[in-house]
Amino acid sequence: MSATIVTDHTPPRGYVPPPNCKTLQGAPDARKRSAKCASAHEQAADKADGLPCDVLPAITPIKPEAIEAKSFAIIRAEFFEQTGRQPDDFPPAQFAIIQRVIHATGDFSFAGMLAFHPQAIACALRLLRAGRPLVSDVRMTAAGINKTALASWGGEVFCELDGPGIAALAKERGATRSETAILSALSHRPGIIAIGNAPTALLAILNHCQRQPSDFDGVIIGAPVGFVNAAESKALLAAQQDIPYIAALGRKGGSPVAAAIVNALIRLAAAE
Repeated sequence: MSATIVTDHTPPRGYVPPPNCKTLQGAPDARKRSAKCASAHEQAADKADGLPCDVLPAITPIKPEAIEAKSFAIIRAEFFEQTGRQPDDFPPAQFAIIQRVIHATGDFSFAGMLAFHPQAIACALRLLRAGRPLVSDVRMTAAGINKTALASWGGEVFCELDGPGIAALAKERGATRSETAILSALSHRPGIIAIGNAPTALLAILNHCQRQPSDFDGVIIGAPVGFVNAAESKALLAAQQDIPYIAALGRKGGSPVAAAIVNALIRLAAAE
């Protein structure tokens, strides 16, 4: 079966067709090409996108500054079909966070995975506006956070993963660098701890706060990803009520999820 690229819109500059696409005889440019769905994988990908195997999608011309708003409009329009729930089923601030996580991941299933402590959002907004620092478990989480917006309140982001002595201390303790670094980062007196990668870091914070609750009075964003203790660590976070939290339950998560939650909170804080 040959595939036809819809040519209602000109592809963006730099568009390179798949290697198995051949220019149609007599076609003036690369906008008219055909390709075979050469494998079951390609066919499955087309079906997952809701497209017939022989029709590839049109490229939508859009100005860069309009992409985010368009994406959010699509998420809202498709939300019920994808999740079985309406956006208005959620408190507005919660939906703003859910929407941004879906935007960051392309995954509507997070609408059913995000768990919110009753005080988490209000507490996080208060601490952000007070200029309290954020700490993260890994650099990738820190890299995704909007530091310019955070700086408007005097806030900073810290990740101690490569801090002096962290590797040696982790080896001495028989611990991971992530858990060692996150405990070291408590010295910054953070308002938010964002964990998007390491379950060991989340477990370390929970254990530490159980022993010394006065060391942390902020909010934990728990979104570590993986198959070993990721779901379990987040279940423990959601099972306690002493520390406000926002958690991505289950195995899914990651630095983009943790950063998206923080960025949504930053936008909510700026809007108030």
